[in-house]
Parts: sequence; structure tokens; C-alpha cells
Amino acid sequence: MTGTVHVRNADTTMTMHTSLLLLSRVLVQGSDETGTVVTTVTDSVALSTDGAPAEPESVRRAMEGQQVKLHISPNGSASVIAVPDLLSADVRAVVSGMPATLPDHPVRPGETWQRVTALPVIGGSGTGYAATLRATYRLDSVSADGALAFVSMHGTLARDPGARPLANGLRVSSTGTVSGSLCVDRHRGWWIDARATIVLVSTLVPVAGATATPVRMRTRITQRMHTGTGR
Repeated sequence: MTGTVHVRNADTTMTMHTSLLLLSRVLVQGSDETGTVVTTVTDSVALSTDGAPAEPESVRRAMEGQQVKLHISPNGSASVIAVPDLLSADVRAVVSGMPATLPDHPVRPGETWQRVTALPVIGGSGTGYAATLRATYRLDSVSADGALAFVSMHGTLARDPGARPLANGLRVSSTGTVSGSLCVDRHRGWWIDARATIVLVSTLVPVAGATATPVRMRTRITQRMHTGTGR
């Protein structure tokens, strides 16, 4: 993630780079017509900012080894069944807010479908869902043996400017774009590769009576998820 912040009154621009690497295992517990129950185990976490560790060693150790049990629906959405108390409310909200990605009906290569998803906002505990993802997915192709499906997506992100202000007295409005590609193993019904690029422009404006400084922030997030299969 690369973030560029412009502080209007100070005429100052700052850029920060953050990198996160998370290795985990997904264990299938059971499956029926409503979906699949899995347990994810976090094996390793590395988080750095501009090359330096971003979290204390104690925080990293607390995250490693944690288990989260999820129910994965046929449309790709996830809901939390059990989560450790050590995980923050923000992390819980993100996990339980994993959006649906697959269509509700059969599609042929070249056909598209749309999804509109309400997303939790980090740091917005108690504010509800204030960001909206509107995405169009396209089944680009299927491998010759029918085992793999290749999907592309593009969409927009927007945060409601009327949402509750942040703790520092700033009100946030955001707009952005999302693009990416996905590959699903049709035999296992599981993503084996997913890539996404998110570009978000946010404006932070003080509410009436606040002393905070107006800020404009541009964030570019590049994500890659790769899944291997265990035996």
C-alpha cells in the first residue's frame, strides 16, 4: 500500500509505503448445500512501513497461531462463526464483510454480472457500513479441461461523506476504483489466485468547531492472494 497525503494549510506532501505478508492454512470442516465451513490458521505475519517493522513483536506473536472459523456461501461471501477475542473489532468486521463475488445463476464465457456490497470502514466502530463497492465481474474463459475459470472485475468504491466523523474531528469522503483478476478451481470450488488494485482518493475535512487541518490523501493498494493445495 502506498499512501500520499497532502496537508492543505501546511502545503506539505508526505508519502508512506506499507507492506503486509500473511501466510495461513485453510482447513475444511464440512460442507452442505448452504456452503462450506472452514477454519483458517494464521501461521506467519510480517508488517512493515517504509522497510521498518510496523508493529511490536508482541502484537505479531499474538496474531500468529490464531484461528478463525468461517462459513463460505456458494456465492463466495463469508460469515464469521467463531473468532478469537484477541482480534480487534475492525478485523472482525472486515472478515465478516467479505463480499459475494460469484453469480447466482449459470454464466457463459463473455457474460457479466454485478454486485453491490456494503463494506465496513476501518476505524469506524459503531458507525455501521459507510462504504459501498459496486463491481462488474466477467467470466473471461474456462480452461480446456474445464477445471479452471478465469474472471476479471472492475468497479468503484465510495464512502458516504455523511458518516460519523473520525475521533480527530475529521469528516471523510472517498471515491476510488477497483480492478483485478481471479482464478477459481472449479473442482474444489475455491479461489487459487486473486489480484486486485485499489486506487482511493479521500478528502478529510474538519467538522464545525474542530481544530484539525484539512487533508487530501491518495492511496494505492496492490493485493495478491495465492492458494496452494495440501495433501
